Amino acid sequence: MTRQFVSLDKRGTPALDRRRGGRATERMVAATAIGLAAAFVALALLSIVLTDNALGAWVPVHLLLAGAATTAIAGLMPFFSAAITNAPAAPGWLRFGAVIAVALGALLVVGGRIVSPGLVGGNSWLAGVGGMVFIVGLALVGAATLVPLRLAIGSRRTFFGLVYGMALVNVICGATLASLLLLGWLPALQDWPALKPAHAWLNVFGFVSLVIAGTLLHLLPTVVGTRIRDTPASIVACVAVAAGPPVAALGFITNVDVLAQMGAATLVCGAIALAIYTGDVIHRRARWTTDANWHLFSTTSLAAGVAWFLIGSLIAAWSVFMGGATTSAWQLAPLIAPVLVGWVGQVLAGAWTHLVPAVGPGLAQRHARQRQILGRGVMVRLALLNVGVTLMVIGNLGIPMLLAVGGAAVLAAAVGAMLLLGLALAQHDEPALAHPMG
Repeated sequence: MTRQFVSLDKRGTPALDRRRGGRATERMVAATAIGLAAAFVALALLSIVLTDNALGAWVPVHLLLAGAATTAIAGLMPFFSAAITNAPAAPGWLRFGAVIAVALGALLVVGGRIVSPGLVGGNSWLAGVGGMVFIVGLALVGAATLVPLRLAIGSRRTFFGLVYGMALVNVICGATLASLLLLGWLPALQDWPALKPAHAWLNVFGFVSLVIAGTLLHLLPTVVGTRIRDTPASIVACVAVAAGPPVAALGFITNVDVLAQMGAATLVCGAIALAIYTGDVIHRRARWTTDANWHLFSTTSLAAGVAWFLIGSLIAAWSVFMGGATTSAWQLAPLIAPVLVGWVGQVLAGAWTHLVPAVGPGLAQRHARQRQILGRGVMVRLALLNVGVTLMVIGNLGIPMLLAVGGAAVLAAAVGAMLLLGLALAQHDEPALAHPMG
């Protein structure tokens, strides 16, 4: 009889069992976060169809950013932090708690504003409480992401700790400004014309864009099948995207044009550097021989998303250089297509296309079926989304027909992506067959 020896920790727990349990928890957290993010995307699409609301674009924008993007980040940022730096993962309860708190907070904020669109009176306190829950969730995300880095090895520990830490500081500051407004704090109500652009820059560029940019340094080479390596472009990309938004936000708060413009210019430099890094990674990509459509969609989505990030950064920076540190320098409408859809939405779709079969729960057969499902209609979906975003960007220059056609194309691509994701997540492992000998 063959004996199997396994190492034990100080409490006598087999290391092999701990590893398997930890891996299962990582998969469940990732699947939960992606599933909730998909639900927020579905709600955002529904809110676009049901356009009869007093808040206009505010509802779908916050469902996509505070809901879908931040919930996905809450579940995946601790995973990437541990994977990139070879650090032990945070406890499962902490990661689950972070995902649930962020999702619940975002839902309460949006629901509270729908119930009471006004910022004062009524049920506006519900949105304010949601903002506080959201901030607590972000603090849990910070703990799950940064605390394990104390035991990490290698030079990347400090770099990614600073990148992710700066992103969390930015979003907590931006969410706090909005929460104080929703809770009716008088200084926030009085100064909101200056605080609103700061809130937007901290959340859209200082948090969501920074986390995506930092994660792409690891995720993009993994998706295309090449070696992960640090380059001057990758370092400049993260440093500039980390530094630009808070400087711009400070410029809006203090009403100093030069600060706002310096921050905007720095962001553009970071977007250019990220595009250079992306081009280098794509040039070194592997030539896959299996699941070609699945690889094509995830790779193209991430690369196209970076291109739209550069375009959106240029549009945002142009507004700041033309308007200075004023409320008019933040215009949401021109940024919805390139930043929210082309950048955030497309990278989110590309990431879940890769991650659901790669790190989601299940066995090899289930993952194979998921890759086949998520690889359906690749060229049509990519064309609808990116041509649609292009038409929307041009349409915002004053051509309503192009804006409507582009919006319809984007909506069709989003609905298709959601249906395929739902079908992929619904897959189950095949039951094990009994051994013929009993």
